[in-house]
Formats: sequence, C-alpha cells, structure tokens
Amino acid sequence: MSKTNETSNEENQSTSSSKSESSNASVESTPAPALVRPSKTAKMRLIPGFAWNPLRTLNRNMPCPCLSGKKFKKCCLPTLPMAVSENEAKHHLEQMSKPDLVFMTAYNQDKLKELMANRAKEKSDGQ
Repeated sequence: MSKTNETSNEENQSTSSSKSESSNASVESTPAPALVRPSKTAKMRLIPGFAWNPLRTLNRNMPCPCLSGKKFKKCCLPTLPMAVSENEAKHHLEQMSKPDLVFMTAYNQDKLKELMANRAKEKSDGQ
C-alpha cells in the first residue's frame, strides 16, 4: 500500500507542478494590459465633427498667452485638449491670426477685464 500511495503522490505532484508551470508560462507570456504600450507608428483617429486643436501648434517656448510669465509648454499647453469641435477649431484659428492672443483663466480674468475696459475707454476717448 505504501508503494501505491507513494506513486499516486508522485503523480499528483508531477501533475500539479506541470499545471503550475503551464499557468506560470501563460502569466509570463501575456503582459498586463497596463504595461502594453501603443505602437509609435499608430495614428490616432478623429471622430467626425472634430479637428486637431490648432492652439497646440503655438510655439512651445513663447510666453504663455495666459499672462502668467511662464513658458507655454510648462503652463497651459499640457491642459489643452488634443481635439476640439470643428467650430471651436475655426474660432481658435481666427483668434490665433490676431496679434494679441490671450487665454482667459480664473487667475487672470480680473486683469483681462481691466485691460478690455481700458481699451474701450481709449477707443471712446479717441473718437
């Protein structure tokens, strides 16, 4: 009886070790989804009705249009969306063609309102 018990124990051990080896192999061969990187050559596709954000094409090293004094690449560029609606993209392109592009944020909102009021006052005084 002891021999049959020993042989059955050996068979169970060999079966369990082969199962664990096969399960380890499957775990090692399939990387975790968080670790899989997209291909560098893969292109992102736009949903119809959207366009790439033209504000992301501004010079990265210029002073930020939000008037913070920081470089654009360190300040507002990371917060801009990659894609916007086509209407927003047209509006952004129109604004970019003007010489005084300024982003309105919660931090500079009061300052911009003062500047706009001063410009309106200067225009009315000049006429």
